[in-house]
Amino acid sequence: MRVFEAGMGMDVPSSNPANADLLPGRWGLLQGILGVWAPDVLDSHPALRFARRCFDTAAVYRNWRRDRDPAWAKVGKDRIADWLAATDMKPVNVPPCVNHIARAYLSDLPCEHKQFLDEARRIAVYDVADVKVATVQYTTDDARSAWIKGPYTAPSAASAVMTALGDLVWQAERCSTLQLIYMRNNYGPDTFSLSPLPPSDVYVDATNGMAQLAATTRRCQAFLAAGYSRRVLFYGPPGTGKSSLARTLAEGIGEHRTLRVDPSMVEQMGGDTIVAILDFMCPTVLMLDDMDRTAGSTTALMHALERLDRRMIVVGTVNTLSTLDPALLRPGRFDQVMETKEPDEAWRDAIILHYCKRFGVSYDAGFVLSMDGFSPADIREVLLCISMVGTEYIPVEIDRVRLQRGLFSGNKCGDYLTRTADDRPKPCR
Repeated sequence: MRVFEAGMGMDVPSSNPANADLLPGRWGLLQGILGVWAPDVLDSHPALRFARRCFDTAAVYRNWRRDRDPAWAKVGKDRIADWLAATDMKPVNVPPCVNHIARAYLSDLPCEHKQFLDEARRIAVYDVADVKVATVQYTTDDARSAWIKGPYTAPSAASAVMTALGDLVWQAERCSTLQLIYMRNNYGPDTFSLSPLPPSDVYVDATNGMAQLAATTRRCQAFLAAGYSRRVLFYGPPGTGKSSLARTLAEGIGEHRTLRVDPSMVEQMGGDTIVAILDFMCPTVLMLDDMDRTAGSTTALMHALERLDRRMIVVGTVNTLSTLDPALLRPGRFDQVMETKEPDEAWRDAIILHYCKRFGVSYDAGFVLSMDGFSPADIREVLLCISMVGTEYIPVEIDRVRLQRGLFSGNKCGDYLTRTADDRPKPCR
């Protein structure tokens, strides 16, 4: 998993050369010897521990004084600026969040370092798609971490470089299904993460399962092959398998790159930022789960997607349509709207058989009638618990899940999402 700062800053943590905080000359040599050997061999001697700490403290103080010298800082920046100008490199004009992602995966490639003034200011030069790409690195006061600016490249090659870096993201993760999640941090800048999506526990084949799902999969394949986008929305009560069907549809398209955007990401980052990430990563399928949790932000995102000149399948899920802007339901926004209901008897039997094999439970034809009205999530819960506690608890688990269904069934989700501010619980004071 990679974590990136969600703010507008240029800060990306990076490792720094081991000798960046050494003193000059022979003092630096002695400091380096103590730093290598003292922790493992000589750290038991108090005098050596004291000497190493003195050297480290002196190096930190020297760097602190040096980095606060305006003349020193200006010389380093001017040399870097002169080198970038001489090589005709300019910053790539993309949003900061895209820069964060590009720099993180760019650092995985081999590079050539060009030093400017000292180890604390340097340029890393990479070869991306036969084009030179550079990043500028600066250290902090104690020279133990760094900030990176860039990437920089020739303006005529910026588009090709960003396309190659977008491909590099998928190659580095070695996964065709990734997810973006926003993470709020109370003790520092907010961040967002890019990580592989865990394997799905699907109970239906996208090409040979539900007739409607199979037809939709073939239709999406035809639209992609012809160079058109397609948007599909699944709606229905909780637990009816909307997310599983959406994931199955994405995987059934074939050669695909699927990016799932968490509702928190949609709410916090905004439509234009997410569209910039999509334009950089070029996924084939975009998954938007629980769109009713961020109805207003989702509307802005769907409007922003219309400006994205790229073929892509968008698959969304929602518990109730009443929480969405009705304009989203017209063809062109969501071209196909599919309802997911509780499975009928034949489909319930297929789901039960799948989870019996999945959890090692002996199949019983009586399961189909005893779980009448159960959703796929309910069936999974019952059979998982039975595999843990034993088959003698089948009636107990079925009754427990049936009672629990009353907590969220009916229109409770719609009432919750459409409640007014006066109906919402007040925070404790």
